[in-house]
Amino acid sequence: MKHIDHFDSYGQAVLKQVLVHLFIEDKYPMLKTKETLAYIEKQFTKANAEMGEGYYRYTILFETTSVLDLLPPPPPPPPAVED
Repeated sequence: MKHIDHFDSYGQAVLKQVLVHLFIEDKYPMLKTKETLAYIEKQFTKANAEMGEGYYRYTILFETTSVLDLLPPPPPPPPAVED
């Protein structure tokens, strides 16, 4: 996690909520998902211990497809050729 300060209306440094996108391929056992979730929770717990309880709030979004599986947009058309 990259630490970036955001300030609330009282000038206190806070970090807005973090959204974690999680995709684990079906070929991996459920144990892999559990290990990954435990690792994420451990990292946020550690960060909150250093920065103050509740400093980092997070939501995990379970994805059905990998970002790597999405097709990139097509290239732009070539420039018009003048005669």
